Amino acid sequence: MTEETDEIIERFREHLDRQGFTLSRKLGSGSFGTVYKAEQRSLGRSVAVKIFTGDSFPISPDVKDRFEKEARLLSKVEHPSLPYVVTVGAVKSDERQIPYIVMQFISGGSLDDLLVREKKLPLGSASEIIVQLLGGLEALHKRQVLHRDIKPNNILLSEGRAVLIDFSLGVSLKYEPGLTRGTMKGQGLGVPDYASPEQQADAQSCDGRADLYSVGVVLFELLAGHTRFNLSDLENQLGTGAEALASVIRRACQADREQRYSNAAEFRDALDVFLVAGSHLDQEEGPGLCVNRICSAASWSTGSYYFGPRFEENPTKFCEGCGGRFLRRCPKCSAPLPASSRNRVTRHAKSEPDAGSLFCVECGHLIFEAPVCKTCGSLLKKADMSANTEEGGCEK
Repeated sequence: MTEETDEIIERFREHLDRQGFTLSRKLGSGSFGTVYKAEQRSLGRSVAVKIFTGDSFPISPDVKDRFEKEARLLSKVEHPSLPYVVTVGAVKSDERQIPYIVMQFISGGSLDDLLVREKKLPLGSASEIIVQLLGGLEALHKRQVLHRDIKPNNILLSEGRAVLIDFSLGVSLKYEPGLTRGTMKGQGLGVPDYASPEQQADAQSCDGRADLYSVGVVLFELLAGHTRFNLSDLENQLGTGAEALASVIRRACQADREQRYSNAAEFRDALDVFLVAGSHLDQEEGPGLCVNRICSAASWSTGSYYFGPRFEENPTKFCEGCGGRFLRRCPKCSAPLPASSRNRVTRHAKSEPDAGSLFCVECGHLIFEAPVCKTCGSLLKKADMSANTEEGGCEK
């Protein structure tokens, strides 16, 4: 740290003291600033103070804009997997206004630290971390905010909760002064190991599926211990037990974003089954249900309408239509699926009853919900499953 920076930090210490914060130890630093722990005396709680300093001098307008944008992006969304902002401000130094952000203090280390110690994680633990992360991304993407820098070092683990931090590369897709892209056409952003192909080529053209690609890479790393995935051989790369997630990762990490999950909720739903039922994945007996609603081996009418999921009395481990693992137990209570479930969820002719939702006979948990039009109640074609049928209806 330079003498100039030491002097600036002292000015911050004095300024923050007047604002009711006692600056203490340094927590870490990056290209956009340095993070310190502080005490908010009025409430007796710890906070994190991110100061625009360190390697960022002399200040470039672009870098400063990215720093200041982080707080405004975070203030748009509230979620347990996202830190909240307490306040923002700036300290004057030699005619420069140096910004800072006071935000929630997240105790605990990073996911990167955990991987250094453990190398890889069990399927259930990895799935839980990713499901929490996807919950935060769902909230962000609904407000049209992208993160664009998802990697283990930007994920903190605190009291059983995964928290996504560092929005310095974040952006709002919805036009708002100071929050929009700020990226030149053709400029790539992010770490190559985690950034999607389109983000590396032209970050200005990204949408939420770029973040989902990065999450898919992180999930693979949690299970395999590295990021060098091969989509054609994921099962062998993941190893025994974890290979059940190969189809999930394969879809999340497609080079063509049109083939990925369309949103964070869809990605999260694909992982839900592994949270509770993970310990029963080695059980290969009994009826099985493929929960992928766009599976080519599902039941489809001659007019391409969805008649229901693929259901087998005693199927092989993976569905031949989509490669997904057959669900054999309730994700909540692990009760086995009865053979009679077929009558609830699958039809094979127009004369049969429509496919319905499937609830666990033991605990009542919703295991599968047939996709229907929110306007007319009709079963859907594949193209309508991702549409807002409540507002626009379906093809019928």
